[in-house]
Amino acid sequence: MDNKIMILAAVVTVSGCTHMTGPLTPPSGPSGSGLQVETLDISDGTVSSGQTALITLELKNYHRQEINIDDISLYNTGILETEKQGCNPPPARLETARKDYIPEMRCRWTLQVPEEEVENFNSKMVPVKLNLAYRSQLSNSEEPIKLHFQPLEDIEQKNELTKTFSNEEVRLQIKTESPIQLEGSTATITANNAGNGRVDSDYSFEYSPSTVFPDCPQQKEPLINQEVEFACSIDPQTDSSLTRNLIVSTSYKYVKEPTIDVEVVNR
Repeated sequence: MDNKIMILAAVVTVSGCTHMTGPLTPPSGPSGSGLQVETLDISDGTVSSGQTALITLELKNYHRQEINIDDISLYNTGILETEKQGCNPPPARLETARKDYIPEMRCRWTLQVPEEEVENFNSKMVPVKLNLAYRSQLSNSEEPIKLHFQPLEDIEQKNELTKTFSNEEVRLQIKTESPIQLEGSTATITANNAGNGRVDSDYSFEYSPSTVFPDCPQQKEPLINQEVEFACSIDPQTDSSLTRNLIVSTSYKYVKEPTIDVEVVNR
């Protein structure tokens, strides 16, 4: 008997959501809205044995700083046979976002089901997962924090100064006082996961000017809730009042794993 196989309409889930869309222009902030999965879908509502379906992934890159994509692949395909047809543009050529311009990338895979795989059931759901892994960074270089340093005897009142930056992947917070006394002051820096993916590496940090933060760590391993928090000394390298612009950058590997549920039917 000639078995016929059908793949019914797929549903995309991204951390509990069925669809993700981004704004038409990069939002304000140091690094936009990260690398967004706009759609992950299948071309045909039904596919019979011997036919081929097409899975399409559409991405938008809101990063205004360079990212490096390590992997874009499907896994957990079960009885399905998939073959990647490539991405346009190739990941290495994906541009960074600029004002009024958001780069897009589209990747495709063909999908088939061998007849012999469906002999023992009538219907089966296959949750195919996408692995999107890339190295990214978050920096407040477009919005430096102004730190005002004064001798302790000249400070009449101190106020808490807290600045938070996010690219919808990672959130970076710097907390200190203003004005800052010339000696004995610290800043508390926090970085944590702020998106629907996961941080899959240590956080690496850079500071500018580096002389102002002589003992700040260059790398920290995330623990609970993929978060790191630490305090480090502030040294203005001067004995007189001045204002310095602070830039903190953190680099990390980020992974997103949306799922497309495919129902395979033997008819």
